[in-house]
Amino acid sequence: MYITYILWVLQHHSEDGKLPCPHRSCKSNSVKVFFEEKGIAQHFRTKHSGIVFDEEKQLRDARRIFRFSHGEETKQHLEILSKQRQFQSNDYERFSISTRYEACLAIDLVAKCPQECAKLVGMLLMHYGQLRSYSEGAKPEILELTGNKILDTLRQVFKHEKFRGKQQEAIESVINGHYTLLIMPTGCGKTACYAVPAVMENKVAVVVFPLLALLLDQAERLRRKGMNVCYLMTDMEEEEREIVIHKLDCNPPEYNFFFVTPETVLTPAVLTLLQNLSSRNLLGLVVIDEAHCIDTWGFHFRPSYAEVWKLCHLGSPILAMTGTATTRTQSVILNSLYSCQRKPW
Repeated sequence: MYITYILWVLQHHSEDGKLPCPHRSCKSNSVKVFFEEKGIAQHFRTKHSGIVFDEEKQLRDARRIFRFSHGEETKQHLEILSKQRQFQSNDYERFSISTRYEACLAIDLVAKCPQECAKLVGMLLMHYGQLRSYSEGAKPEILELTGNKILDTLRQVFKHEKFRGKQQEAIESVINGHYTLLIMPTGCGKTACYAVPAVMENKVAVVVFPLLALLLDQAERLRRKGMNVCYLMTDMEEEEREIVIHKLDCNPPEYNFFFVTPETVLTPAVLTLLQNLSSRNLLGLVVIDEAHCIDTWGFHFRPSYAEVWKLCHLGSPILAMTGTATTRTQSVILNSLYSCQRKPW
């Protein structure tokens, strides 16, 4: 059953209060210290004296961190409230909500009615800094609740009304933690099969591409849909690489998708990064695109693809995808997946 209602746009919370220091050394501290806007400059001069203080940039980053922290705290309180309400009475309903905002694309709430649920979601999005007032040109949000979190996420992110082909079966297999081989022709929606689980779990999905052109194209496509995507390439500046690695290593990570080539993902630095994410339960999925390259007798064989199965030691589900594969190539991929599950890498 569809439940449709209007989510009235709430007034954006004030940004005139105190802000946290945006520098990564302070940002990683479990206890954050807040400053008046003018006080951040003084803090930088004393605590981060070796760094040039760019007022516009640092204040912008500080406001972003404040909004995200505010939203995360509100989200935690709503989750606690929903757990308490589950056992109080039969006066409450469970709602599965999807939004277009990365930090809370999917959330479950327990409320008395759709209207109360709408107010709670509105408060959450306001605290994340995602809702503006009518005076700023904002319009009401119309949310449709189906009760099917997978379908709600698909609709919210990809604007599709229903699944195509084996999409739902593949997504459910990944969510259930299975190693999965997906054979689906180009243009039939393989991207949704890893993007939907990644968004639902709000963890990092590592996607291995054979070609940089394909990697960059997919990164741009997901970014246009509002996804947080990053990638590493061998010709990137060292400073740029460090920024990407640092943002991935945050808790929570600032990206949901990490795109790499097979050669890059097997480097010691990247493997260490992925191990750190896995140890903190922040690595949700490993995706191997164009998995037919694993077949040593295949026309498109890449030696590095024979090694990507070592990523199974990270403990996350593996989704191997290809547009086409002979019976022999399917057997090679499946044997690699089975071996991946058996071997203590």
